[in-house]
Amino acid sequence: MQGTKMCGAIVGFGIIATGHLAAYQKISNITICAVVDPVPECRQRALQLAPNINTYSTIEELFASETLDFIDICSPPFSHNEYIRTALRHDCHVLCEKPFLLSSQEYNGILDHSSQKIVYPSHNYKFSPIILRMSECLQSTSMGEPLRGHFRTMRKGHAKGVAEWAPDWRRNAALAGGGILFDHGPHSIYIASQMCSKHPKAVSCIMGKLNPIENFATEDTALLSIDFGGIIWEIDLIWNSPRRNSFYAVHTDKGSVIVENDKMVSVSKDDGYRETHIVSEFDDPLHVLWYQSMFMDFIDATKNPSRQNDLLIEALTCSLVIEAAQKSVADNGCWTNVPLPSAVSFRSKVSTS
Repeated sequence: MQGTKMCGAIVGFGIIATGHLAAYQKISNITICAVVDPVPECRQRALQLAPNINTYSTIEELFASETLDFIDICSPPFSHNEYIRTALRHDCHVLCEKPFLLSSQEYNGILDHSSQKIVYPSHNYKFSPIILRMSECLQSTSMGEPLRGHFRTMRKGHAKGVAEWAPDWRRNAALAGGGILFDHGPHSIYIASQMCSKHPKAVSCIMGKLNPIENFATEDTALLSIDFGGIIWEIDLIWNSPRRNSFYAVHTDKGSVIVENDKMVSVSKDDGYRETHIVSEFDDPLHVLWYQSMFMDFIDATKNPSRQNDLLIEALTCSLVIEAAQKSVADNGCWTNVPLPSAVSFRSKVSTS
């Protein structure tokens, strides 16, 4: 694919898709030639931002008319499994927003045994400049080994969708899987797994609705403790906060690294106290800078298909932790084992008949 330009389509043109499109427009070797959305106003919005694209109301119409290298799924989670498998049947690479799939069972056979196409989870928080700097700091010899972590995501409410189609879909379990655990949980889980370089062993979780005014069945608050084989990570997810705040702290045997919004502080025996200010984009719902870096990594993955299993294991780990967390909630927060993710189930079984 060296020197060629990839042609793709965005499926689901809501709020976050506008951030995707803006990021693609900054990359010279990718072009978005089509958008799929059942809502006419969303298709019209896409045309206002990119007048030369084609728009379709269904993915079937898209593949009947276009020859594509990839699709980027930005639709609500209930549709992800169907769209991923449809794209693979049409020989396309796939990017897909989080939560990647709604259950661990949906990963079974997601890849055809002979498929050389990449299925790429859009785990964009890994590409935040301040999270990248934090990860680099933790990997330095002066910081030592992680001992404990604490992530806290505080928001004034859930992100709204487009007014023309279910703006509160993130609070509808049938569309989103659940509330904040499904929406913000994956980000904290995959970052924690990356920073401690271990798979989660068990999780304890309590969650509920703390906002008495909102009439939603799903949770606005989830408090998780994840055991990474003796390394405990506390994850607080809150949609009922008076202010917006993003907090990440990792404590090691030689010091600590703490990020809060646009500030990073590191303290170690060797390097002392250091404070850095970086534009994090935590408060920008479109995350254009993050997506631009992520799409470049996606291009790299298409050139290096050996990365596929690790990408899917990362997404599957998020699903397994969320499922274990739900079981823990039902058991009053008791520790619940997280199964070890396996790449075996990703490939469709080859018939021997």
